[in-house]
Amino acid sequence: MATIDVRDDVLCSLEKETCMMRESSIGTESESDEHEESHNLRTPVTSQTNEFILRHWPFESDAARNSYLRRDLPGVACLCFPFALDERIHLIARLFSLVYLLGEVISELDGDDAEECLQSLMQAVKGYWANRTQAEVWMLCDLFDEIRSHEYIMVEEIIEATWRCLELRTVRRGRRTKREDRRPGFQSTFVEAGVLLPLHRFATGLMIDAEEFNSGHPELLGGAVGS
Repeated sequence: MATIDVRDDVLCSLEKETCMMRESSIGTESESDEHEESHNLRTPVTSQTNEFILRHWPFESDAARNSYLRRDLPGVACLCFPFALDERIHLIARLFSLVYLLGEVISELDGDDAEECLQSLMQAVKGYWANRTQAEVWMLCDLFDEIRSHEYIMVEEIIEATWRCLELRTVRRGRRTKREDRRPGFQSTFVEAGVLLPLHRFATGLMIDAEEFNSGHPELLGGAVGS
């Protein structure tokens, strides 16, 4: 009987992630319906994630709520990681949603407010301060705690990459953090921050090395931001 190399599935998954992140343009609505291949739990994961977000996230308006829903971020997560373990895909879908929503909040802040927001969130994630009255705080902390229950060591890589992603929503100028005139989009910041590698490792439970991962993402990672 012929054997199947699990690396074939890994490389296929890497190509899928590359395709999804490249085709999702900045500031546009989700194009997930145009892609057929997806995680087999996409429907329940999307429903459960959106229900959770809508119940707890403090949207400022119906327009903001509808804008989130139109992007179908849980669906995008399922398309990016079609081979994710069943017990982990819902955590990735929630991370996609929370990073997007937090990025929207941070991108609206100017100067020291944005920096203070990020510092407060990091303190909460590290366990120094946990304000259960603020949904943005406890939702993120609880998510990382759940990820930690699956991968105790790997969660630190995901947290670091998540913070790089959030910091890309602002740009350093001198000692202040100011908004860019043109906000970087969700997908582009995910790629630039290097979130995909630790998320791929978490999704599949496979410790693929950076070299093999990069070979599966030549177009995305060839021009990675280093400044």
